[in-house]
Amino acid sequence: MLKGVPFRFSNWHCTGMKKVFSFPTFLGVLLVAGVFATISLGLKSVPAASSGASHVSIFEGDTWYHILAGEEILQTRRWPTTDSYSFTAQGGHSMAFEWLPQVAFAIADRLGGVRALAALLIVLAAALMVLIFAYALMRSGNASAAFIATVAMLPLASAFFTLRPQLVGYIFLVILLICLERFRQGHAGALWVLPPLFLAWVNTHGSFVLGLMVLAVFYVAGLSRELLRTFASAQETTVDKGTASAVPLLRHVNLATSTFSGASVVVTPWTPEQRKRLLTTVLLSVAALAITPYGTALAGFTFHVILNAPLGMTHIVEYRPLSAFSPLLGGFLLCLAVMLVALLTSSPVFRVDDVLLFVIAAGGAFIHMRLLLLFVIVFAPMLAILLDRWLPAGSPSAAPWLVNAGLMLLISAGMVTLFPSGEFLEGVIARGFPRGAVSYLRQHKIEGAMLNNDLWGAYLVRSLPSHRVFIDGRSQLFEERGVFSDYLKLMAVDRHTPALLRKYDLKACLIERNAPLATFLYNHPDWACAYEDDFSAIFVRSDEPQKISP
Repeated sequence: MLKGVPFRFSNWHCTGMKKVFSFPTFLGVLLVAGVFATISLGLKSVPAASSGASHVSIFEGDTWYHILAGEEILQTRRWPTTDSYSFTAQGGHSMAFEWLPQVAFAIADRLGGVRALAALLIVLAAALMVLIFAYALMRSGNASAAFIATVAMLPLASAFFTLRPQLVGYIFLVILLICLERFRQGHAGALWVLPPLFLAWVNTHGSFVLGLMVLAVFYVAGLSRELLRTFASAQETTVDKGTASAVPLLRHVNLATSTFSGASVVVTPWTPEQRKRLLTTVLLSVAALAITPYGTALAGFTFHVILNAPLGMTHIVEYRPLSAFSPLLGGFLLCLAVMLVALLTSSPVFRVDDVLLFVIAAGGAFIHMRLLLLFVIVFAPMLAILLDRWLPAGSPSAAPWLVNAGLMLLISAGMVTLFPSGEFLEGVIARGFPRGAVSYLRQHKIEGAMLNNDLWGAYLVRSLPSHRVFIDGRSQLFEERGVFSDYLKLMAVDRHTPALLRKYDLKACLIERNAPLATFLYNHPDWACAYEDDFSAIFVRSDEPQKISP
């Protein structure tokens, strides 16, 4: 019997290693490596400053604000309620409505600077894609199909690989979908994850609204049979009364089997117990939205921005229709084409919630580019279900766990070795932000108000702590005070520009060298260029300023 103990332990140990280094786990590590390669190649392909790029793929203008806000919370131990970074909105009501990831960003910046921030971005982006892979695997039951489907979505998802709270918000969205799928598979306890998930979500990003939408779709999908039966009965009653002569539209609905004949859409009704659990979870999740440093105002702020920021929705790049982004539009249309061909040739079977979310996500992505990531999350498991018909579900027998472990170790070592240096990252940042102009401002104090590019605002505050900017990336704050509208007029150079320069008593302008306003100031007798490089220029209102070039 004693001899049997090591044997049983060895079997248990071997079984555990097989699970840890299984084929799906190996595919997950490959996916992480793909994310790492995508971000690294994106950094190396960042255009030079002379191209006029206003932000780079890893750090956007908003990234610096999020770090600033997190640092303010860490230093003061309080959540801000007024603006302290600009002179145009100073003292105005402002909330750190994404404070949880902002604090995390600030901590990472304290610990390791730009390298730690880059590492955090890679971790978040990899977590998102691995979770999408896990969800696709749950839905299809086929690791190979789930992996290929997730990799196919990587080019579209990579457009969102920037260090911003929205990345964390979409991670929470996939976790929500996984929990709901677990519940559908009979694991009732999975729902208890949702209230604390929404508690963290509302303090992270406004995308919790998408989570509420998913909950509503998921709940209604389980009521579809009852709703269809009610609607069909209403049609039959209408026909019997002679008020209409048309044949009921739902004559092709088989309510007994809960499927749409010829449409391959499955309706799985909730049991009374499931419905009760879902409603309880929804109520608790909604109640959790009030648990923030700002009370219910934080959740309400998201709806306020959606309904009361027309200029931001029109002029901010990521809110534009997908048609404004040709490469992304091409990938999106390819996904739609694949789905159309599949519907016409293979008659795949999807659930009602699949169809509803697909329609919502596709429509939303086409209207606002920012919702393209929602489409990626929704479409990946559907694509995996389609691929399952042609790909074997089993794991390759030629790759035992020991081989998987060795390959995973090599991949991990490669990522550590190839991780970008701090010097390289600083060089990338310099391509998108006015580092040369900041150096000039440190050596030459310019008195008075200065206009700046909105995407540079937080970078300037971070680089020049005592400097107060004209505007930064918080468009909704400046839109409410009328500053954003004036900024757009200034940068576009219309008939209001001279008056607006006087209105704000601007003594200097730090803008892109090739911007329309720069051309205007170059030729204005009251303005002269004090500094310029291939990217940015500083204009001052002065008689004969000294022009400095690097």
